[in-house]
Amino acid sequence: MKKPKVTLLMIMRGTMYFLSLSLLVFLRRGFGERMASDLCMACGFAWFCSWLYATVGATVLASLPESRFAPFFLYALSAVTALHLLSIWLWRTKPATIQSFSTGRPIGFWRILRLSDAALQRYVQPAACALTALWLARWDRPLAYWIGAASFAVFIEEQLARFGMRRRVLDTIDGRIDSQVLYGKVQERLAPVSAAATQATVVEVAEPSRRKTGKLKSIMARLDPELRKMLEPTTATGKEKPQ
Repeated sequence: MKKPKVTLLMIMRGTMYFLSLSLLVFLRRGFGERMASDLCMACGFAWFCSWLYATVGATVLASLPESRFAPFFLYALSAVTALHLLSIWLWRTKPATIQSFSTGRPIGFWRILRLSDAALQRYVQPAACALTALWLARWDRPLAYWIGAASFAVFIEEQLARFGMRRRVLDTIDGRIDSQVLYGKVQERLAPVSAAATQATVVEVAEPSRRKTGKLKSIMARLDPELRKMLEPTTATGKEKPQ
């Protein structure tokens, strides 16, 4: 069995996915059950990137600005991730109401905008996080870059999900149309056989009656005229004529 090759596109795709999750944990609730491992990996990815940035900044590029609020962000990320994992664990025995791969729904704070969940997740939340990154850049540029990149990743992920859902809907519609065409072709092939069987049944039932009537008339024609006169009243009425 061949192992799948890890390409640059797959690495970029995974990086963008975990980057978006590190921001979504603050914006949404109700993650799917299968998202537990992804949330843990996103939290670990954020810690690794922070450690890598601090190590590179201290050894290789001493001119890199230091992040003031990065530790608070990482601690908050770990705490919120733990709450999501606890919620997933508590809801595992209850009837499933969301998809297991769901990335959550907007928290109640966003409801004041009176917009649909799709509009909030695809446009409002990424835009709000991008504006927050611009405001935060005055005090902490590294964290602002992280939030800005994460908001862009969230926007791209939501657009990819929208295109994927549209493709699935079109595939379902095409499948229903193909099934209707196939059903019509089957009915066309079965219709002549049914009509022929019905016609044959009608002919088979009607034929013996005509044959019996013709035979009775031929026998009556060959009888003696005097005898035929005596039998005609009985045949016509089913009773003998009174003497």
